Amino acid sequence: MKVAFVNVNAKQDAILGRELTFYENKCSIELGTLYLEANVAWRSADRTLQVNLLHLLSRGEDWRSALGRFAPDVVALSALTYYAPELAFVAGWVKAELGSVVVVGGPHATALGRGVLDDGNIDYALVGEGEAGFGDLLDLLRDAGRDGGRDAGRDGGTPPADVVGLVYRGPDGAVRANPRGVVPDLDALATPTLAHLDPTLFAGYTSLLNLKVRYMPIVTTRGCPYQCVYCHDIMGKSVRYRSAAAVVAEVDYWHEAADVDTFLVYDDIFNIHRGRVREIFAEFARRPGLRFAFPNGLRADLLSEDIVDLLLEGGTFYAMVAVESGDQRMQQVIKKRLNLERTRQMIEYMGNAGVILGSFNIFGFPSETEADIERTIEFNASTTGLSKANFFVLSPHEGTEVWDMAIEQGYAPPGDGAGQGYFSAPESSPTAAVSWDRLEELRREAYSRFYLTPARVRKVLTDAARNMTPQEKHTFHSVDYSFVLRQFLDVDSLDALPPGETADLLRDLLPAGVLSGY
Repeated sequence: MKVAFVNVNAKQDAILGRELTFYENKCSIELGTLYLEANVAWRSADRTLQVNLLHLLSRGEDWRSALGRFAPDVVALSALTYYAPELAFVAGWVKAELGSVVVVGGPHATALGRGVLDDGNIDYALVGEGEAGFGDLLDLLRDAGRDGGRDAGRDGGTPPADVVGLVYRGPDGAVRANPRGVVPDLDALATPTLAHLDPTLFAGYTSLLNLKVRYMPIVTTRGCPYQCVYCHDIMGKSVRYRSAAAVVAEVDYWHEAADVDTFLVYDDIFNIHRGRVREIFAEFARRPGLRFAFPNGLRADLLSEDIVDLLLEGGTFYAMVAVESGDQRMQQVIKKRLNLERTRQMIEYMGNAGVILGSFNIFGFPSETEADIERTIEFNASTTGLSKANFFVLSPHEGTEVWDMAIEQGYAPPGDGAGQGYFSAPESSPTAAVSWDRLEELRREAYSRFYLTPARVRKVLTDAARNMTPQEKHTFHSVDYSFVLRQFLDVDSLDALPPGETADLLRDLLPAGVLSGY
C-alpha cells in the first residue's frame, strides 16, 4: 500500500501556482502527519510520502506532480480550520485525478466531526488523535482493496465500528462517528526520526519564530484543562504528559543525530505541571548549548520566578504568552480567567531577565467595548518586559463557544464558514459594541503604540543582541518589524516616519531598503 501524508498549509491562490510572498514563505515543520507515519506498523511492501504543500511551493515544486508520480492508494490530509477551503480543493483534486481513498484528520476534522463528510470527495475522517485508529483504518482498507476503499468494512474485513475515531458512511449512506481517538500513554508513541524528516530541509525558511535556523519542534503534553470560548477542543480537557526522561531523550536524539540545538515546544501549556518543568529543565541545564522557544506554550500566571530562572538556565531564549484581553471582566467572559496582575509580574520578570518575550491579544470578543480594548492596548504598551506583541481581530470558528456567542449578537460569518485567518475579520463585527472598521483602527493604534517608541526599539535591539546570531537578528527584525510597519501601519519607508529617536533607532535595527522587500 502507498500512503501519502499531505499537510494543507497554504492558501488557494498559492497552491494553484502563484508566486509566494516573503511572509507566505514562512514554512514550518508539521508534526501531526509525521507522528502518524512513525506510529503505523508498516509492511515491507508499503511506501509512504510526506507532502508539506508550503515546503514544496517554497521550492518551486508542484505538489500535484509529486502526488501523481507517487500514485498513492491513500491520501491522508491534515489542516487547520483556516485552510478548510484549501483542504476541500486538495481532496477534490486527489479524488478526481488520482482516485485515491481520501482520509482527513487533524484539527479541522476533529473540530467539525461528522460535518467533514459533507464533502463527497472525503471518504473517511479521523477525529481526535489519529495514532489511535489510523493503523487499523489502513488494515481495513487493505482488506477491502484499493477499488473498494470507499466501502471498506461493509462486505467482510474489519467493521468500521472497531476503528477508534473513525467518521464514515454506513451502508444506508448516513454518516456515523466512532468515539474520539485518544492516546492515554504518550510515552508509548514513537516520535519522528531522521527516517521521517530531515530538519535541514526547513532551515532556510522563516519558522514560527521569524528565524532561519535548523530546529526541531517537540510536543511534551496533550490536552488543555481550560475552557476558553475561542478554542476548539482538539486534544481533550485532561492533560496527559510524556515523561521527563522521554522528552530529554528526544532532544538528545536530534542533537546527536542531526546537530539540532534549537527546539520549539508546541505544547498548549508546557508549564501546567511545575514539578515536571523543573525535572525536564534541570536536565537541559546540564546540556549547555541547547536553545528552547515556546511559540505558544506558556501560561503566564502559572509561572514563578524560580521556574523562569530554570527555563533560562536550561536554554530558553524566546517565549510567547497569551494575554488575549487586558480587562478582567473580559477574562471571565472568554473563560480564560487569567490573573492579570500575576501575568504582568511574570511578563516583567521574564522579559527583563533575558528572554525575547511576546504576547498574543484578541480584539472583538462578544460584549467587548472600546474601553475594554483600550485596557488591552494599555496592558501591552505599558509593559517593559515585552519585545513583541500580536493583536488579532477575532475570527469566530464554527464548533467553538464564541461562534455561538457571536451569532447571537448578529455576527454574519463568511460564506465558507472557515474564518478569515489571523490578521483580518469579515466586515460583520463579532462584537455588537464595536464596529469592524473601528476594530481595525484600534488594532493599528495598538501596533503603533506598542512598537513605535524608543524604549521598545531599544529593548528589541538589546534582547536580540543577547539571544541571536547576526543572521538570526537580520531575519527576525526584517520579518517582525517590516511586517508590522508595512501591513498594519502602511509605512513602506523609514523616511515616512516622523523624525526623531524612534526613526533613528529603527534605521539601526533594520537593513537599508528592507521594507521594499515585504
